[in-house]
Parts: sequence; structure tokens; C-alpha cells
Amino acid sequence: MISVKKNNPLFGSKVISILEYVLSVIILIIPVLMFFPFGLKVILAFIPAVPFPFLINWLIFIKLGISVLFGVSYSLILSVILDLVVFVPLALLFFFIGRGLSRHRKWSKIFAMVFGLISFVLSIVYLVNGKWLAIISLVLSGFIVMCLLFSKKIKK
Repeated sequence: MISVKKNNPLFGSKVISILEYVLSVIILIIPVLMFFPFGLKVILAFIPAVPFPFLINWLIFIKLGISVLFGVSYSLILSVILDLVVFVPLALLFFFIGRGLSRHRKWSKIFAMVFGLISFVLSIVYLVNGKWLAIISLVLSGFIVMCLLFSKKIKK
């Protein structure tokens, strides 16, 4: 169990690890939502609010591209294969990044910082394009980057 106390010098690291766990769950929910008619609209509406929106956009466009290229008959089979090959490993990656952050592993801090920087920049792009939900992603990504870059306790 992760202990989160505000007076803990590693509070930011614990919060970021929880965010990574939540993101791994969101990535696992996306393929399930794609099977419902309303699922794509829900996903596309909330993508700017999710940290690391570029990953989710990329995966959705791959799924849509498969259905356009191969037609409806193959799209269900290829979609399930894509879910198993791409979404599940990506969710596992974010789960292990969160686990590594909670155990203070250096590799997980590097991964979280890289994904956080990319997400921060893309959140600004979303804001410029008028997607106001990107403020949530901008704040979360900014928090991740600030904690990992500037906290002396987390750097150790």
C-alpha cells in the first residue's frame, strides 16, 4: 500500500505513481469503450483531459485506420489483436512506471519525465486549438515534470 502524507518529502513521487496507475486503467478501458457506438465520442471528448493524450490519440487512429483499410469483417479480429498487442503492454508499461516510482527507481523517473514533457507540450497544442479540457492534462503533466525535475528529494 502506498502511504501518501503531505509532510513526506517524497509526496510528489507517490502522487505521480498513483497517476500512472490511473492512466494504466484508462488505457485498458479505451478498447472496451471502442466496441460501443458511443464509445468513440466519449473517448475523443475526454482525450485532452487525460495526461499523455498523444498515446491515446495514436492508438485510436491506428484502430480506426485498421477498420478503414481492412473493412468491417477483419476489423473486429484485428482490433482485438491490436488491443492485446498494443493497449495491454502500454497499460503494463504505465503500471510498472507507477510501481517503479513508488519504489523510487531511477528508470521510472526518466520514463515519467519524458512522457510528462511530451504531454505538457501537446497539452499546450491542444489549448491553442481550443480544447479547453487540456487544462487538466497541462496541470497534471506540469506537476509531474516540476516534481521530477526540481525536487531534490525525488532526484536521489
